[in-house]
Amino acid sequence: YALPAEPALVPLTLTLPHCRQAVQRWLRFTEGKAVVADLAKLAPARTGIQFRGKAEQPLTAESGATFRAATNTVGGAEKSGFFCHPPYQGGVGLAFGEFEAALPDAPCVFETFVGFTDGSTTADGCVFSVEVKAGEKWETAGKLQFGELKKWKPFRADLTMFRGKKVALRLVTDVGPA
Repeated sequence: YALPAEPALVPLTLTLPHCRQAVQRWLRFTEGKAVVADLAKLAPARTGIQFRGKAEQPLTAESGATFRAATNTVGGAEKSGFFCHPPYQGGVGLAFGEFEAALPDAPCVFETFVGFTDGSTTADGCVFSVEVKAGEKWETAGKLQFGELKKWKPFRADLTMFRGKKVALRLVTDVGPA
């Protein structure tokens, strides 16, 4: 069905065994967002860490790093998603979780919020990024340096260049530059 460019008057007919009613109603429409994958409801296919200058390795508790599903409170406002903390014991670096998704053959974006859970401290924040692998290598689709406490920050990454493909998405939290 092709949506009209403007709201339109549409005839509707309801037919029952003992009666028939015809009416006209206005059809109004809006374009909504389709959710391809709600990652907060999925388990990551893989988690890991990477210390500066070293190879990736599985996530370990000894590193201080974590990546897990959680309901997080930032500035008193709760959101479901993930709690991801980069490694800080034995060196510094990044932590990640990977997910698989089939992207629609249409323009698409990754949308989320990032923040530091209430009670956190930070010197210079973290670098949050989403990476995409549609072939052999990872490509950074979006990156955000953020360090403000008690505030959720929207984060978006355009995935349109990967439209119509089955991809791996990697959510990364890296320590701040300092």
